[in-house]
Amino acid sequence: MRAGSDGAITRIEADPDYACAVVESNGRILADDYDLTPPEEVQIVERAKKSVGKKSRPEVQEHYRNEELGFEMALPGGWAVHGPGSVRSEFVPPGMPDTDLVFSHSADETLYIVIEVMWPEQEPEYTEQLAMTRARAIGGDSVEGGRITVGGREHAWVRFRLPGGIGSKAYVIVWNGKAYSLTASLKDVANMAAREELWDQIAASFRLLVPVSPAPGSFTPGPSPDPAPIPGPEVYDPMESPESVINLASRMLSMFDRKRDPERWAGVQVLVGEGYRNRVKGDRVENIEKAIYHYEQVLLVSCQRIFPELWAAAHNNLTIVYSKRSRGSKAENLEKAVEHGELALQVYKRRTAPEDWAMTQNNLAEAHQKRIHGNREENVRMAETCYQRALEVYTLDSYPVKFADTHYNMMFLYGFHTDFGPALDITRAIYHGEEALKGYNRENHPEDWAMVHSQIGHFYVDPKLDWGDGRFEKAKDHCELALQVYTRETHSVDWARTMFTLAQAYAGRKQGSLLENVDKVIECVSKAMEILTRNAYPDQWRVMNDFLTAAREYRRSQFNEAGQGPRLTYPHHYIDELDRQRGEPGRLTLDRSLVMESPFVNTLILEYRWAKGPSDEEARKLCKRVVMYIACAIYDAAQAARLPCEPSAVPNGQRPAWIIPGERVPVSLTLSEVDMNSRICHMVIGAMMTTVGEAPAGVDHWKRLKTGFEERFGVITV
Repeated sequence: MRAGSDGAITRIEADPDYACAVVESNGRILADDYDLTPPEEVQIVERAKKSVGKKSRPEVQEHYRNEELGFEMALPGGWAVHGPGSVRSEFVPPGMPDTDLVFSHSADETLYIVIEVMWPEQEPEYTEQLAMTRARAIGGDSVEGGRITVGGREHAWVRFRLPGGIGSKAYVIVWNGKAYSLTASLKDVANMAAREELWDQIAASFRLLVPVSPAPGSFTPGPSPDPAPIPGPEVYDPMESPESVINLASRMLSMFDRKRDPERWAGVQVLVGEGYRNRVKGDRVENIEKAIYHYEQVLLVSCQRIFPELWAAAHNNLTIVYSKRSRGSKAENLEKAVEHGELALQVYKRRTAPEDWAMTQNNLAEAHQKRIHGNREENVRMAETCYQRALEVYTLDSYPVKFADTHYNMMFLYGFHTDFGPALDITRAIYHGEEALKGYNRENHPEDWAMVHSQIGHFYVDPKLDWGDGRFEKAKDHCELALQVYTRETHSVDWARTMFTLAQAYAGRKQGSLLENVDKVIECVSKAMEILTRNAYPDQWRVMNDFLTAAREYRRSQFNEAGQGPRLTYPHHYIDELDRQRGEPGRLTLDRSLVMESPFVNTLILEYRWAKGPSDEEARKLCKRVVMYIACAIYDAAQAARLPCEPSAVPNGQRPAWIIPGERVPVSLTLSEVDMNSRICHMVIGAMMTTVGEAPAGVDHWKRLKTGFEERFGVITV
């Protein structure tokens, strides 16, 4: 500090750019603490003068909590909290990401935090290498790494020295799809050891404000202790992760020269390829082509003896992308996928690299499963062998999710390839689906969990599976579990397909009421067809429409056997009304029947009374069913009275109409009225039209029709 004063120095104040200045108790700035040239010093002092009296003192506390960014940590006294982007450039050289938060203990010591997306989450070995690469890229030397335990889980740290004698230590804490990088720096590297213990304590106290999700693989997590029940940071969008990987790796790629640093150059090529392989945005075909390009770049500088791990990683990833490739011959792409997988296994051995070996076996299995060339049965058996090898490493106890993923793949292998005999394949598919459910659960992997339940339900209704009637009950149970996750709003297509499988389960179900099961079939298929429309899914719509038509026809022919009736010869309009007016069946008796004669029209009046019990709403539905039932019963009443009657080609709106000899126009149920107090449903049957000035036909056929109703429909259940 170059300037001085006799006044009492009371605090360190920060100017708008966070340049520090010594301030007297009266607010007069004495001197700044940077070794700046006079013009620069004047500018800083002038800015600091403007901030005096307007800016509050930097916050210093024993414990720091940031609800916006979603974390908390212990912060000893003497540390000031600043906003993003406020660290001096000598602490953060060009090429490093922008800071999200800054803490300063003095002008010579800072701690800054950078939060970045990291999905899928990586293990400490990876994050350590990434941090070391970054440190070297910004001119750091004496780079070394290690581990620190935070929240019961191991994370990476990297120690390095920056130009100008600045000592730094970065802690990379990976939780919930994000990397929280805490970098502490000290201007005097000679005194770094004395401060490093404090930095370790600050980093070890770091906690998220929301529960920490389990990490993948063998990276066993410990939960963040006592998470506070408050909202955390914004929900991570997985579509953004590949973009972050591509952007970061592309910047890093410009830092390394292929000839002078081929290993790091190749490592970054793998990262860029991974970003394009997992990318959701953009054209999928182009993304796969770019991934292939970057993976093949790795093979230009590596082989089985030189950088063997990078060479194997490139071949393993090429197995994946060639299995997915759309451009070119599909058969040739799959041949290349198999070839690359077998090359990767020349380096990846179960004894020395079990995880990589198992991962490659899984990818190679998928390539064999899709393979076009060669013997089909042999290809499926090779896929089966590779999956079984992967399961030697991916056990339920050690790798529950990868265990489930592998069984999930085997479920589809057996479910859609019938090389071992249809019944055996379906049986194996169900077995592997149930094994997958041991690793998936609704809380942590809801979509995978629902997909497996839905698919098992589909297998159980497959006619090739001869497991007796009980399989339909199992299919129903699995579909209902899947529908706990699949909703019309969130997973409309999966929801609709599962609803159709549920309809098939109800169609074969023996438990419960036959009528109720048929009604559930009609309901489930109708809902599914609202999503899987004729225009969008023509093939599926056609299958469902045929299924729905058969279900309705069956119900029309069988409904009276379920306690309703008497049986109708033409029940179609009534069955449709049952679908619209669902409710508990009601029993009614014919309370009064009367033929009304007049100069213009003759009619038949019927009054049916229902028993006490149903609510007004249920009674109204009941009467609507009665009206349609009686409208359809005109034909059967005429037949009971031996009165000729034929269906009319012209209906009376939604009600059927009938041709009866002696009437000039079709006859139908023309009027209806409900008396809720008397529990009476009043109906009038007559000609659909009358001609003014013409006398009506005789009344004999009306009297015979009245007798038919009294004999056949004195008591009805609808």
